[in-house]
Amino acid sequence: MEAEAVEILGREGVSREEMLVEKTVDMRYYGQVREQSAAVPDGSVTPETLGIAQQRFHDKHRTVIGYADEGYPTEIVRLHLTGTARVKPPEPRRIERGDPDASAAVKGRQAAFFGDAGGFVEVDVYDGDRMLAGNRLEGPCIVEEAMTTLVIPPGLAVTVDAYGNYTTLG
Repeated sequence: MEAEAVEILGREGVSREEMLVEKTVDMRYYGQVREQSAAVPDGSVTPETLGIAQQRFHDKHRTVIGYADEGYPTEIVRLHLTGTARVKPPEPRRIERGDPDASAAVKGRQAAFFGDAGGFVEVDVYDGDRMLAGNRLEGPCIVEEAMTTLVIPPGLAVTVDAYGNYTTLG
């Protein structure tokens, strides 16, 4: 199983140093219906590493269930192997810098309802993909993005940061 996980991760372009292979066993005392997971040490599965996993099972059983009987027979119910890759988190994408004037991102106007403003109000609608770092918006307005729509109510102002986040101004 380990060789297969390493081979699959290698096909995905993961170097051996970036791979993490974890083995666990689900064990229980003979006759029980619930099991506990225990980590198997790195390397080949041998009687010695299974003995270490069994001791880890007893320790976990004691912690989780409240007792352990190291003299009572145990049984392995399942073997697990997980292969994962350690990867660097992606760098946040910076957007182009602009000034406070966001008028270049206006794509139209529409009516929007704001109870505090007494009903429907004509507002600018901005294209979020055209917003620049440093742009400032004052509500009421709407920003449409591919995955969300921001409604900025009357009396609220926001600015766009270097990563495209909208931050309210105090």
